Amino acid sequence: MNSVRIIASLALSLVAALAMLIGGVSLLSDSSLVDHTIYDSRKIEASFKAAAAYVDSRIQETGSTPTSEEFEAWSNAQPSEIYGINRMMLDLPPYTSAFIQEHGQPPKNGYAFHYWRGEWAESYVSWTKKSSMSFNRSDYFMFGSAEADARFFFAMSFLFGIVALIFWPWRRRADKSGTDAT
Repeated sequence: MNSVRIIASLALSLVAALAMLIGGVSLLSDSSLVDHTIYDSRKIEASFKAAAAYVDSRIQETGSTPTSEEFEAWSNAQPSEIYGINRMMLDLPPYTSAFIQEHGQPPKNGYAFHYWRGEWAESYVSWTKKSSMSFNRSDYFMFGSAEADARFFFAMSFLFGIVALIFWPWRRRADKSGTDAT
């Protein structure tokens, strides 16, 4: 039974140390990374708007959205930039039920764009005129700021540390020798 308590206590101590490490990293991390992500998001947003202007003008000219191939041909003719138009995909109906539930029923010439950032995808929906990107710094933290995230992880570290101490199989020296210490 003591070996189970020792293993549990050591595992909880490891979790406490990990929480302390994450809290320290949260507190000491360079918040300019968030600013850089927001800056890049603004570039993607500008590309979404430029691509939407092209598709909307095609709808006005022809009465229908361009095909994916036509959009790709147009976007490939645009300047090649990391967050540019030529790196996004035009998404045409039919849409999944989950997509419709999230964004509503598309109109006749509704379309969406998707852009893969390397870790996650961003999207722009024509009938809502909204993208999935956030320009609010607090959205990039679990609890709204690096300081709040760090406080949470430090509190979790303290809690797991206390629980680890409780689980440790404490014994008195007298118990080991078989005599009473009183």
